[in-house]
Amino acid sequence: MSRWPFSIAPLLCACSFDPEAAGGDGGGTVDASTISRCDAPGAFADGLTPASTIFVAPTTTGTPDGSMEHPFTSLEAALAGRTPGTRVLLQPGTYPGEVIDTLRGTATSPFWIEGPSTGPRAVFTSPLQLVRPHYLVVRHLDLAPATGAPFTVDDAETRVEGTAHHVAIDDLRITGPANANCVLLAGVDDVSVARIETTGCTTGVRMVGVHRAVLTRLRITSPMYAGVIVAGGSDRVDIRQSVILDPGTRAIWLGGASDENEFRPPLTVTDGNFEVANVRVLNNVIVGDQADAIPCSLCREVLVAGNLIMGSWARVGRLIAEHGAINGYNFLSSGKMRWINNAVDVLGNATPFQADGGTELATVTFSHNLWNNTTAPPAGDPAMVLGMPSGYDTTGRLCAGAAAHAGITLPELEGTLEGDCRPDPPSIGPDEPGPGC
Repeated sequence: MSRWPFSIAPLLCACSFDPEAAGGDGGGTVDASTISRCDAPGAFADGLTPASTIFVAPTTTGTPDGSMEHPFTSLEAALAGRTPGTRVLLQPGTYPGEVIDTLRGTATSPFWIEGPSTGPRAVFTSPLQLVRPHYLVVRHLDLAPATGAPFTVDDAETRVEGTAHHVAIDDLRITGPANANCVLLAGVDDVSVARIETTGCTTGVRMVGVHRAVLTRLRITSPMYAGVIVAGGSDRVDIRQSVILDPGTRAIWLGGASDENEFRPPLTVTDGNFEVANVRVLNNVIVGDQADAIPCSLCREVLVAGNLIMGSWARVGRLIAEHGAINGYNFLSSGKMRWINNAVDVLGNATPFQADGGTELATVTFSHNLWNNTTAPPAGDPAMVLGMPSGYDTTGRLCAGAAAHAGITLPELEGTLEGDCRPDPPSIGPDEPGPGC
């Protein structure tokens, strides 16, 4: 089986916790024997089937009626008057971007917007924005705009809970401009993002005011600033089983310096505010060479576990006091992190962990992390370090070495990068030794 960074193929299995989850194009079920209980959870729409299909193509003949022979030429036209349970299938070709504000599905009858799952793709050449959706599936699309944010799902800046929710995004390939976020989620709850490939852009995926989200099997390459940013009051977010290569200044930035109008829920004068809380960063591969691999800004209750961090970062982990009060709204200090079972294999004078002034280093715990560096960390560094080769090679495979079966069992860390179940004791990092090494 090939490994990153040469192929994303190992990251595309249709696994789920639910043995009745649907695979492929949303019809039927997958064989329960192919599903691992140790993989990422599935999306809300797994197992559901569209009630009808409307076709869209770049051009049409005759009077458009949504049939394959006479397709519509825009999403807006295809969705006009449609009821939940409708799938809009975009035929291969190029499309201008659109702003769609009519997608209100139900738990049993969502809307689907998708392109072909195999072969030539449907490509948007300008931004696609989906506003205030409920129960929506978006998949099998390419986006390559010259300007603007390629793909946005938002709540129209209402900042009201329940305005945008239950969105499943799967299998998008995005090439974006350097001054935009490839994927922007703002004010969206109960969202899953899987199998997204991004190249370029300022950030691969940026989430503000997002609650109950799972990001899995992403492949983010060469963003200008950061791979993933989670901020703006986001809560209960998983970032797992993903590969982030050459991510600019920061790979996975938990927190940030959001504007007041980005916070969902709005900032409060009575309770402690935060940029992000209750986040798990599990079984990812991060390769880069700039400032911070996983910084934490005004964040609380974070678990960083089972990751492989390579390259020549200035700092592997960091607590940041990014900003003080905003217009009188106070924030909780950065703290309450756990770093467990992470393999760090970096070059140069990288600092394992740095805590800025005004943060709560005493609330951060470290256990069973493996440090391999050309320069030994300073004595008394807060990370648990072990100065010997981890056993991970340049393709991310663990064969033997200090990381093998040297970790501690975590209930949150059942699986590996590829969704396989771990032995007891598990290895440090995102892989387990296997045949073919």
